[in-house]
Amino acid sequence: MISTAKALQKPRLLFAATIERKPYWRRFRLAVILLLVVLAAWAALEVVYMRGGVEIDANTLDIGRLAAVFVAGLLLVRVLVHFWHWRTRRDEQIRIYDQGFSWLREGEAHKYSWGKLVTIREAGHGIYLGKRPLVQWGTHRLTMADKEQFVFKPYHGDMRAFIRAVRPYAADVTGTRMGRILRQEKPVRLHPQLVAWPGGLAVGKKELHWSLLDVDREGDRLVIRLLNEKNGKYKMLRRFPVSRVDNVQGFVELATTTIEHHR
Repeated sequence: MISTAKALQKPRLLFAATIERKPYWRRFRLAVILLLVVLAAWAALEVVYMRGGVEIDANTLDIGRLAAVFVAGLLLVRVLVHFWHWRTRRDEQIRIYDQGFSWLREGEAHKYSWGKLVTIREAGHGIYLGKRPLVQWGTHRLTMADKEQFVFKPYHGDMRAFIRAVRPYAADVTGTRMGRILRQEKPVRLHPQLVAWPGGLAVGKKELHWSLLDVDREGDRLVIRLLNEKNGKYKMLRRFPVSRVDNVQGFVELATTTIEHHR
């Protein structure tokens, strides 16, 4: 749990990311210029060859043409990618603190304490070389009490670093909120096939008491195990992708505490 004493402390910055459109426009213009240079050089070479001004071996000319096509193709891809990024992305500034976060987007600043977080969906993935992201996909989505949503996407930065900064505070807040709902004798739906009730879990069509369950997170899976009362061992009941479960970390912490209490 996160200590309430932190409310009296100065907010501590845990993660920061800034996205600007201007660099994409600059890269787009540079790629266009380079593409035009390559095409102009290719055209000039063809004109000179056709007029017989320069003796060029046919094989050498073919290799030059292939090289020009290859380079022009790469530059064309860069032109399209940078233009697309410039058109679709917006200036954003993200700051994650131990007491909340600020998110500047479309010229409007949004500031929230962690207590306003209602749902977190961890659906971002990637392939990394050490601390460097090589390829990332998916998103991390935060939904607040006022229905405002904030989506962290691969181009915002390192998705692992973002979720590491957010997860402990999100788990504390969502776990506490789910526990309060359960104490009011109300269910909490985490997935279409997973609902928490005051007395246990509904997994698919099965309703099981907390004392018979074991809940854990293993990598990108939420794992539910069922106790075999005959031999005292647990067997696999269901695996859920973390990316499809709401508030998974808060649920795991709540379920672990609740199961221990019932045992």
